[in-house]
Amino acid sequence: MVQSLEIACAKEDNPQLRTQWPECFTESDDSDYYSLAYSFMASPKLKRVFGISLEFLRKRGQMRQGVPVVLLQMVEFLDQNGLLQRELFCASGLEARRNELKKSLNSVEFKSFCSDDVHAVASLLILFLRELPYGLIPCWSATQLLRVYTKTKGKDLDLKHAKKVLDSFEPEIYNVLCLLIHFLSRLAAQSHVNHMTSKDLSEVFGPCIFHVPDSRIKPVEQQLCIYLTQQLIDNVTFLLPNTYPPKQTNATLFTDDCPPSSSPASLNVDAAKRMLLSDLGFSRLSVIW
Repeated sequence: MVQSLEIACAKEDNPQLRTQWPECFTESDDSDYYSLAYSFMASPKLKRVFGISLEFLRKRGQMRQGVPVVLLQMVEFLDQNGLLQRELFCASGLEARRNELKKSLNSVEFKSFCSDDVHAVASLLILFLRELPYGLIPCWSATQLLRVYTKTKGKDLDLKHAKKVLDSFEPEIYNVLCLLIHFLSRLAAQSHVNHMTSKDLSEVFGPCIFHVPDSRIKPVEQQLCIYLTQQLIDNVTFLLPNTYPPKQTNATLFTDDCPPSSSPASLNVDAAKRMLLSDLGFSRLSVIW
């Protein structure tokens, strides 16, 4: 599905699209609207990379090693310059520089990051994930993962079952998740220096990785997703073992998965959160309860 935000971005980036797009053409035209939108968004002429779905970034040739080039650039830069930075994702006051970098990356002007851009790039990484349409793990995929968590009424997390769910994710989602979680695992390994434990990182990235729809129990669902994110980080070698070669699309051959780790861990969950989730009813995520 093409979101209206993506279409607006496409029209902003390409003046020709603004003249070609009928002014009276709206979402109410349904299939014709999305058919035209789809062809526009897949056009390699469009350069914008923020706020664009992984599917369209792939169709435009803006991916390398199965992940968006812009994401790879940011992670590689932070890997080289940010692992030992204290509270990497907690710095403030860098909005102007972050927006400048975003504008550059959305065009053909970008050259490279400067050595003192570490905190700005860290903020930019979070922004990229937040602006993904439907999030990195959309609610329908998050529902599958949360079902594993709730099957035992929150007593523990069956990591073997969770791995099967993760393996079923679309290649674009799986590859980005692998890249991101392995990076966060390396950050957490240096927590004695950078003061960013897996718990700290999960609180920052949980709401960015999982798309939680608005509801009256959204805060509870976000906490569940934060717990799952921490489990991904703490058990990355078991849950997301193969980082390279990347998981392939249906158009190419698949590579064999790496063998799983030996012993899955369990997750003890706050009973109050489980009771609150049960008492308040359901939303698009908690309907799996």
